[in-house]
Amino acid sequence: MKTLAPIALWETERGLIVSVAYSPNGKWIATYNLDNIIKVLDVQKGTCISQAKTDGIVYELTFSADNRYLAASYGSSVMVEVWHAETCEPVAQYTLDTEETSYYCPVSFSPCAELIVSTGPSSTNQHADE
Repeated sequence: MKTLAPIALWETERGLIVSVAYSPNGKWIATYNLDNIIKVLDVQKGTCISQAKTDGIVYELTFSADNRYLAASYGSSVMVEVWHAETCEPVAQYTLDTEETSYYCPVSFSPCAELIVSTGPSSTNQHADE
């Protein structure tokens, strides 16, 4: 950070990178591009360790505090999806019961990684645990 010089540059196959997140342990970076692909990259090696195809535009990515999970919030379907970070195997999917679309939905894990929170366009409060 002192020099603001990049330590690594990675090319995308295609598409604009829309979302990016660092894992809390600093080992991984998750990216989402407009080809609807989420990738988890090893920071030191610059290699892809896992990837998942999405069903919509991801507005936000976030890792759980224990680095085990990766969550994505979709604006086009007001949905949150959770995967195992190392394998991109699906863990859970939550969809708000609303007619509205194209809504930015921030998403965050609880410190214990057992709960996830997100917002939506309605005034209804919902919660879910793993």
